[in-house]
Amino acid sequence: RDWSSDVCSSDLTRSMARHALSAVRDEAWDVVSRSAGGATPEVVGELQRIYRGHPAAMPSGLMQRPSPRIAPETLMAAALQQAGNAARGRGLFRDASGLGCIQCHRVHGDGGGIGPDLSGIGAQLDGRSMAESILWPSKSVREGYDVVLLELDGGDAVSGMVRSETKEEIILQPATGDPTTVTKQRVRRRESTGRSLMPEGLADGLTPEAFADLLAYLASLRSGS
Repeated sequence: RDWSSDVCSSDLTRSMARHALSAVRDEAWDVVSRSAGGATPEVVGELQRIYRGHPAAMPSGLMQRPSPRIAPETLMAAALQQAGNAARGRGLFRDASGLGCIQCHRVHGDGGGIGPDLSGIGAQLDGRSMAESILWPSKSVREGYDVVLLELDGGDAVSGMVRSETKEEIILQPATGDPTTVTKQRVRRRESTGRSLMPEGLADGLTPEAFADLLAYLASLRSGS
């Protein structure tokens, strides 16, 4: 397959193609690995998003190739100058194989509970503030959502957001996966990093148009609507 001829003409088409390939990424890896050498930088960026964390793909040449990336400042400035499409932004928000926002954030009862509930975010923040919270999530971290680092006996270390805490134990929520329970007797040092559990770089690969769509959707979210 000639991946260089598959550059998608719209963000919606890219999202649909990404979702389809993500569903069969294990089975498709042999074909992708043989064909990706002639892929355009745009296609490389899409494939790197799909195969991020894949054990066979991570050490491959595909993941070492540079992918297109717009500087966050440029992306924000361009996106704020145009009106986005909230319907398309909703698709980006809910695309588990892309941004995956819905996996960590709940909207009107639907979604994950790792990050803050965004049901009323449109009434709380303006467009610039929302853009900054996506592009630089650690610039302003909500109380209770910062990453805590625990150094344990034996030289081990774990980190995550504190989900709950008692006199005997701490339950940490990592960025991905299930919570980790740590008994306080094992903790040798505890440090608040001041960083958000939400990683930077989530918007890498988005066009200004797609980022504007995402911001339009977030702006449309109002509590009770």
